[in-house]
Amino acid sequence: MIPSALKEIIDSSGTFVVTYAVSDTADNSTSVEISVFVSALADTTNPVITLTGSFTINLKVGDTFTDPGSTASDNVDGNITSSISISGSVDTSSAGTYNIV
Repeated sequence: MIPSALKEIIDSSGTFVVTYAVSDTADNSTSVEISVFVSALADTTNPVITLTGSFTINLKVGDTFTDPGSTASDNVDGNITSSISISGSVDTSSAGTYNIV
């Protein structure tokens, strides 16, 4: 069982001192301190990108390409859609296969 004093601090990183103290009926007392070192968990899970549209888009020469969009999330950082970077371009004046990363 985790003492309530420890439960309150395990959600924060840092160094914490917890003091255990006791007195008997003759007013004799003693105490002991422990240092608790709490560090952040390592973030080892990759973010997830979800495409709004299809993985494959078929256009005809002269059509307009519109990026269907995407979202990104991370188990630690939450919604990171604004951090998505996009590379590549589509030249709809020439037939071909274009990769957007």
